Amino acid sequence: TRSRLEGAERDTKQWAQLARQEGDRNLRLESELSTARAELAQASRDAVAESAHPVPDLTRRCVLYVGGRHGLISHFRDVVERRNGTLLHHDGGIEERPKRIGGLVSQADAVLCPLDCVSHEACVRLKRLCRHHATPLVSLHSAGLSAFTQGLSEAVGLLVTSPAAEPRS
Repeated sequence: TRSRLEGAERDTKQWAQLARQEGDRNLRLESELSTARAELAQASRDAVAESAHPVPDLTRRCVLYVGGRHGLISHFRDVVERRNGTLLHHDGGIEERPKRIGGLVSQADAVLCPLDCVSHEACVRLKRLCRHHATPLVSLHSAGLSAFTQGLSEAVGLLVTSPAAEPRS
């Protein structure tokens, strides 16, 4: 009976260890599922935002986005690249040097800037630089994708009507 008891204790420990491992695995899978659902929801919102404000071909133009939320930049870059353009980004002086904005404005055909995610100082500097380089500046009411695509459409309209309609690149 002692050996049977020891065998049962061993089995119990093995089953407990297996249960812990499976519990950990379930937690990982739940986390992955939650992440996948969030990405799917974001992709759906992105598709709706893009369809609400269709953007024509950018014809190799370069767009500078100053400020905004870091997590959205890759989505903005995808939107611009799918339309045959290039996206440059500057965080508005949070981590990057504010003086670098001047060099980026000189490369850009248009500049987009969300007013809710950039400092007042960066806005003033950006307006001055855009005026100096004759680069269209579109101020966005927010840093979201919908505002970005709407602003991009507006920027393309400004580029088409501007005297220097050729891309700077």
